[in-house]
Amino acid sequence: MDKAQGTVDGNTAGLAGETIVEVKGRTAGYTAGYKSGYITGQENYKTQKSAGEVAGKADGLAGNEAANLKNQSQGYQDGYNASFETSKTSHDLDEIAGTVAGFATGFSGKPATDLAGKSAGYTTGYNVAFTAGKRTYTDQKK
Repeated sequence: MDKAQGTVDGNTAGLAGETIVEVKGRTAGYTAGYKSGYITGQENYKTQKSAGEVAGKADGLAGNEAANLKNQSQGYQDGYNASFETSKTSHDLDEIAGTVAGFATGFSGKPATDLAGKSAGYTTGYNVAFTAGKRTYTDQKK
């Protein structure tokens, strides 16, 4: 009974991403179960965290809003949130750079630049601003 409870407690701690604690004042069975359960829970946490990192990076780089993670595991949430913020910032900065370059190119009357290999953020910013810059260029020529 003690070992089973220790396994459940250890697994719960591992799945939550908690640091393993030294179990004091418990039976040898509980302690062994806790350690075993913790290792299993921690492995699952890391797997879920990895999946969250991949999804968070994809959403951030695409410029999406953060996903609702209410029904996801703690590991998935931790991975998603850390990766999303970094990737979203990268997307937003790329979009700003694309906006500046797109408007400058359009306003100069030059044809649009080949955007192959550019990020989604840069491409979005460039295309919107190029159109506005081109329109301004054309209006000034009238």
